[in-house]
Amino acid sequence: MLELKNVGVRRKGRTLLEDVNWSVERGSAWAVLGPNGAGKTTLLEVIGGELHPSSGYVLWEGTPLFRIPLAERRRKIAWVSSALGTRLYPGDSPLEIVAGALFAATTLYGRVPPEAACQAERALAGVGLASRLNVPYGELSLGEQKKVLLARALVRAPELLVLDEATEGLDFAAREAFLATLKSLRSAHPTLTIVFVTHRLEELGPFFDSVLLLGGGRIRAQGPREEVLRAEVLEELFGAPMELRWWNDRPYAVPRV
Repeated sequence: MLELKNVGVRRKGRTLLEDVNWSVERGSAWAVLGPNGAGKTTLLEVIGGELHPSSGYVLWEGTPLFRIPLAERRRKIAWVSSALGTRLYPGDSPLEIVAGALFAATTLYGRVPPEAACQAERALAGVGLASRLNVPYGELSLGEQKKVLLARALVRAPELLVLDEATEGLDFAAREAFLATLKSLRSAHPTLTIVFVTHRLEELGPFFDSVLLLGGGRIRAQGPREEVLRAEVLEELFGAPMELRWWNDRPYAVPRV
């Protein structure tokens, strides 16, 4: 569905991405793992069509991504990012915020059109917020706010869902609830493609088919989760000695002393 060929990004004399080759199949769930400053957000901006690469190609089903009209790109590719949450008015309801995505607006002020309200209600129910439709956004917990952003991304039925550090700031229970919601969504929408960016190894449960390791703007490894996640590779990626362990089919690292 999505293919990057020899993609590079350079800005102000700095190389942010270099020689990135990556294919994402429809219906797959990828985790992109790397330390801070690895180029993860830059990679998402490229695949989301927000940033034009300095070299190489980004193809959507064989068509150069930037030849696809902006409105169509934004329908096909949806983002979940904490940055949007900072631009939302605390007094707006989840219903208004999610319905706003249908009109390319941050929110809808006043009465939400009936058809848009129905679509927003379904999206919010899908992430477990059916009982929180009209609670002011600012009164929701951080975990609930993240789910509102997820529902907003899903309301237009995208083909690719991109999540940039979507669990940042969440406590353990809220993070696990968010990951469980993603797992349920994938079961309900088997053709939905997911790219999930994180720097937390323990989030890469069996929900993810594949993992891409990114460091210094270059791909360090990619492929099936169990093949890519190896202690020696992760040590080099994060620059710290560690032991890789597994519990309930989820990886985690402990310092090696």
